[in-house]
Amino acid sequence: MTEIGTVDKLKGSFAVIKFERKQCCEHCRMCLASPDKMSVSVIAKNTLDCKVGDKVSVEMSARQVLSAAVIVYLTPVALMIIAMLATIRAKEYVQFASIVVALIVGVCIDFVADKYFVKRNKTSVKLISVIQTAEGEDN
Repeated sequence: MTEIGTVDKLKGSFAVIKFERKQCCEHCRMCLASPDKMSVSVIAKNTLDCKVGDKVSVEMSARQVLSAAVIVYLTPVALMIIAMLATIRAKEYVQFASIVVALIVGVCIDFVADKYFVKRNKTSVKLISVIQTAEGEDN
């Protein structure tokens, strides 16, 4: 998967690249992000000596994108199903409470997993090329 983003920050030998979210994300609100925060950032090794403001092309494997989606969406759902099945003979309010707790735990697991994978996989996103420098020069 290849995307084009803008170098937002430099952290040592790494670049933080910011991507505007796709148009299909504008009305979803699944992530609860406000419209002015409709961007995603990734960290990549700055192998092209990029500067802040450069437009760059980056590549992530489809496997990594799919793995992230599975973790983010399936973890809370799986925990909710487990909670529902574990409390199937309990009263309704107990079932409801256990499902809500499972959802919260699933989202917390996603948050921790995201932080862990970002620290562990800083090299999983690869810079391909600088498309436009911060000064406006095309490459």
